[in-house]
Amino acid sequence: MMFNGLFNDLSAEQATALLSCFVFQENSSEMPKLTEQLAGPLRQMQECAKRIAKVSAEAKLEIDEETYLSSFKPHLMDVVYTWATGATFAHICKMTDVF
Repeated sequence: MMFNGLFNDLSAEQATALLSCFVFQENSSEMPKLTEQLAGPLRQMQECAKRIAKVSAEAKLEIDEETYLSSFKPHLMDVVYTWATGATFAHICKMTDVF
């Protein structure tokens, strides 16, 4: 993602929200309704992940594409984006049932 320039066109807030997909590991029943400013980068990241899974499979590495793709969880993208734009902790806690 760094080498294909994905982050070049993102604001710091968008990049922070996108990176939350790499660290969030909980299961959540709520799927966020992402605005296009977050959904677009998420789609690009998912396409990169699909390419990585395909290349890994071609290299005879053991990988389950669906499991790999589902390991990137966008459940907190909107919360992290809101936090990065300056929202209060109390406000962002009301946005999710995760914690």
